[in-house]
Amino acid sequence: MAALITGGTGALGGLVAGWLAARGPCHMTLLSRSGRVGSAPGAGLPLADACHPLHACCVTITMCDAASSEELAAAAALGQRGGSGAPAGPPFGMLLHAGGVLADAALANQSLAGSRAVVAPKISALQLLRRCVLALGPTAHSMLFSSVAALLGSAGQTNYSYANAALDAAARELVAAGLPAVSVQFSAWAGAGMASATASKVQSLGIGALTPAAGLAALQAALAVQPSGFRVHPVLAASPFNWDKLLGSRQQVPPLLSEFSAAAPAAGAAAAEAPAGARGVLPGLTPEQLRSRLQQQVADAVNSVLGGAVAADAPLMSAGLDSLGAVELRCPAAACSGVDARARLGLLWGRPLCPQRVSGALLLTDYMAGP
Repeated sequence: MAALITGGTGALGGLVAGWLAARGPCHMTLLSRSGRVGSAPGAGLPLADACHPLHACCVTITMCDAASSEELAAAAALGQRGGSGAPAGPPFGMLLHAGGVLADAALANQSLAGSRAVVAPKISALQLLRRCVLALGPTAHSMLFSSVAALLGSAGQTNYSYANAALDAAARELVAAGLPAVSVQFSAWAGAGMASATASKVQSLGIGALTPAAGLAALQAALAVQPSGFRVHPVLAASPFNWDKLLGSRQQVPPLLSEFSAAAPAAGAAAAEAPAGARGVLPGLTPEQLRSRLQQQVADAVNSVLGGAVAADAPLMSAGLDSLGAVELRCPAAACSGVDARARLGLLWGRPLCPQRVSGALLLTDYMAGP
């Protein structure tokens, strides 16, 4: 079987290519914007390793922006010919669309250029793949690599979330047109893919990272049902969840996840019963005891967001806190103080942010308001 893989030389593309090669001899065309093997952290295609399954495959690596109609048409034709001067290969029987880029930013900092950069390798590329590849010869399998960000959203990834949601919609459209296709909303792959760098941060929110073995097992299961004749939903999700973490911190559980809410305590219910303000959450403490408790809880929240200890007077921005991390810090800050963290942290506008000042801001206006 011949396969076409976009994003084929990245860490995730290389992992998938190796898995596909292990299933049997095949012709493989790997598309890459850079055209370089191993250009991404963790990437690698051991083509010269005689013990690796890829060594037995006919592999064509093509520098190609799949969002460019000219480049994609040329790459598809080259892949079908089996490379320069090589005999013609079989028609593509499998399309694995794994290309993508990130341009993360808080919502107020999202830009048109960033959105276009994220949408192009997902949607623009798929539209061209449908015209240059699927229209010429329908594949037996079409796998679109979507993200769990399309299912649940993701802080700082509005553009990435809607690009993947559009990918999911495109899978439904392909199935409605009679083409076998499935879009899988993967969570971050541990040690592979562009989302692996943020895997630990996402795990703290209750969304686990997929081990390569688990991710490939999900991929195989999704591909296995396409030709089986069963009516399968064109959009699937593959992600481990910690429901206590994911739902326990939410003020309200979305209807989509309501069946899992019994496994996690509702933060909203506890907050509704507790008196507002830091003194309501931690009653019976003296001001000094309350300050000490809040400082420790804020330090724990900062450590969780940044992934390491930070001194009480250390500027958080210098320690690695960006605008996305500041958004993430609001929830644990509000949980440990029982107050509107956005309003309190606004007191620090224009001043260097450090854990000591965060806890002080959460405490200050509560006592200014009086008993």
